[in-house]
Amino acid sequence: MKKTILFFLLFTAGMAFGADIMSEESFEGSFPPSGWELYKFDGDWWEGDYWTQEDYSHPGPHSGTYFAWQTEGFGEDHSWLITKGVDISSYINQQLVYWEDVGDIGYAGEHNVKISTNYSGSGDPSSANWTTLRSAIVDGGYYQRTIDISGYTGTIYIAFQYIANNAGADWAIDDVKITGDTPPPTAPANVIISHDGSNVNITWDAVTNATSYEIWSCDTPDGTFVQEIAGTFPTTTSWTKAEANAKKFYFVKAVN
Repeated sequence: MKKTILFFLLFTAGMAFGADIMSEESFEGSFPPSGWELYKFDGDWWEGDYWTQEDYSHPGPHSGTYFAWQTEGFGEDHSWLITKGVDISSYINQQLVYWEDVGDIGYAGEHNVKISTNYSGSGDPSSANWTTLRSAIVDGGYYQRTIDISGYTGTIYIAFQYIANNAGADWAIDDVKITGDTPPPTAPANVIISHDGSNVNITWDAVTNATSYEIWSCDTPDGTFVQEIAGTFPTTTSWTKAEANAKKFYFVKAVN
C-alpha cells in the first residue's frame, strides 16, 4: 500500500534586531561638521561666545583629540550647535546618545538639548518648532546621556543650545550618536509547499528587511523544531530537500 505523504506548514517572522548608528559625530574633522549648523543670536564672535572645536586638556575630549565646547564670553551669549538632518523613520527604538562635561557649574546659564522635525537645516532656528529633551546641568566629569526619541518620525534635527549673560558654565559635547534598531521582518506570505515524489519544495514571497531565511522542521506540530541544515536555496525565496515518505511540519523564518 502506498503511504500518503502529508506536509503541514507553519511560518513565522524572525525576531532578530539590527542596531544601527544613523548618525555619528566625534568632532575630529572640520567644524562645524559637514551638514551641521552653528548659529549665534547674541554677543561678539569672540572665542568662547559660540560653539568651537577644542582640544583643551580641561575638560578634554571624551575620545579622540577634539570636542565641541562653549563657554561664557562677554555680555549675552546665545548660540546653537545643530546636527545635520537624520531620517529616523525606517527604524524603531531610536535614541540620542552623547557625552557631556560641565565646568564652573556655579555660573549656571542654560544648557538645552532640543529636537525639531521642521527645521530647514540652516539659518535661524527660531523659525522652527523645537521640543526640549534635556535641560539639567550636572557637574563632575563626562557623563553619557541617552534620550529616547522614538516618539518622533521623519527627518529630525538635534540642537545644543547655550544661553548665558556675563556668566555661564562651560559645556563640552562629544561623541554624538543617533541610533535605532532595524525592525524585525514580518512573516513570509504566500508560502507554498509541494512534493514531487522525492523532494519537498517550499516557496514564499520576499519579506522587507529580511537578509536571509531559515527552514525549521519537526515530526509533530507541538514538538521541538530544529533548523534544516540540509537542503538548498535555489533562489532567495525557495528551498528544496530530498525527503522520503513521512509526515513533516515546517516553518519558514525570515531573519535580519
